[in-house]
Amino acid sequence: MFRIRFLIVFVFLLSVVKGQQYPFITQYRGNLYLFNPAFSGTKRWIDARTSYRQQWTGFSGSPITAALCFNIRYLKGKMGSGIMIFNDKIGPFVNNYFSGNLAYHIKMADTELSFGFSLAYTIFQLNPSLITLRHQIDAAVDLSSSTLSQKKLEGTFGLLYYNDRFFLSVSMINLFAANYKFTYSNPDFYRGNYNNENQIIFGAGYNFGENPDYVWENTFWVMSGKAMPLFLDYSLRLHIHKTGIVGFSIRPGNALAFHIGLTMFDRFQITYSYDLLVSKLKTAQQGSHEINLVFSIENRQTNSKKSGVDKRFLRQKYQYLLN
Repeated sequence: MFRIRFLIVFVFLLSVVKGQQYPFITQYRGNLYLFNPAFSGTKRWIDARTSYRQQWTGFSGSPITAALCFNIRYLKGKMGSGIMIFNDKIGPFVNNYFSGNLAYHIKMADTELSFGFSLAYTIFQLNPSLITLRHQIDAAVDLSSSTLSQKKLEGTFGLLYYNDRFFLSVSMINLFAANYKFTYSNPDFYRGNYNNENQIIFGAGYNFGENPDYVWENTFWVMSGKAMPLFLDYSLRLHIHKTGIVGFSIRPGNALAFHIGLTMFDRFQITYSYDLLVSKLKTAQQGSHEINLVFSIENRQTNSKKSGVDKRFLRQKYQYLLN
């Protein structure tokens, strides 16, 4: 009954709310560190992953997003930390993030509560030569410049409550609401401002399956921020024999995505997703592609335990899901 009620709530929410937000990530479950630093150290001893996304292929200036994360769990699982490099391009804008994550984990019998914070050094670049205006006198930045750049500090804070069967996540990104200003040589003449607004992100997930060789993974995300529509994303994926992954995602009013993946040697994983756009932009592009690569291992002490499984939770039901 719990699983039925869980799915009914998801379907109801998807039917009554529509929204979208940039940047999009289809495989949220595989990119947890990008949105909540409390996930740092919640995976295996060492967890490294990289992702690449080409959005709206065939559309000039479409978004391209790439990320590289490395995280480690230590002090008997009480702490986790990591680093992340993030690059995001769209039209004349380029965002580069270099961040460090730190998380503290409170272990309970069958669950864990995590607190996380990240500090990022950001480089925001604008190429005015890629901007076309109807009236040049309206320019808010110096169009004769090849590249304008601003450097700021940003932060993210997050909370996470989880075990092997569910997770609840809430985080705030752009804590410092950095303001990037682009001016002419005379700063009183024109000024272009780009503001990072605070965004609240809520995530929930639930895994179920009578047979541990066939585990259903539900994931639901909500994003909200100033002057932006509410963003919703729901994913359902099936893990088969701890090796294969198939599934789909729904972003109401925006896209339907399909997932496929492969886990090898209980350490490596590759997942791919394709977005089929259903919004009005669908006639101007050929879909979006996203690929994730994961490398995840336990330390020797954990691997030496019987059956190679670290029973971190009192009522652990499923083997470790890499993604």
